[in-house]
Amino acid sequence: MQLLMVIWPNLINELTGKKHASFFYYVGYGQPFPEKWIEEVKSVGAIPHIAWEPNDGLDVVKDDEYLRTFARRLRETEVPVFLRFASEMNGAWTAYTGDPEKYVEKWRLVHDVMEEEAPNVIMVWTVFTFPQSNILDYYPGDDYVDWVGVNIYNVVYHNNDTRQKAAHEDPLELLDFVYNNFRNVVWGGN
Repeated sequence: MQLLMVIWPNLINELTGKKHASFFYYVGYGQPFPEKWIEEVKSVGAIPHIAWEPNDGLDVVKDDEYLRTFARRLRETEVPVFLRFASEMNGAWTAYTGDPEKYVEKWRLVHDVMEEEAPNVIMVWTVFTFPQSNILDYYPGDDYVDWVGVNIYNVVYHNNDTRQKAAHEDPLELLDFVYNNFRNVVWGGN
């Protein structure tokens, strides 16, 4: 798997016959910095996009050596890096859901450390399309978010359960709530 991770961006470009602008990679919070993957992404002229997820819960996110070192390593890439910290927090399936105040506190901590240590990092706040009822509770504020993202899955059934039909869901309608609430968030607004 390690070898595939290192050659993936080049292989994807080759297989598709297209030069991709960005590549995406999941890193669990607390896991090692993905140096080889970032170097490969840079070698094809693309922007790294890291989903950095505190899968052990928000309490592990502290202003400590791990966070500071990760930030400094991001700065050392000398390229813009999209950092999607703790996405889909509005869904019950993540380990960092259920406490919007703590989430906002930890998001702002990560943002402030990145701003100080790695100004090349673009903080991407990404929700899932539903539930919508709690999305606004998790918003860290315009001064702490560079870009807003949204995850939308177009499936026939949710969770592979035929009782949870999804064929009636229009992906454009699923996007409406996030778009209508956050369309004015502009990169560089902080």
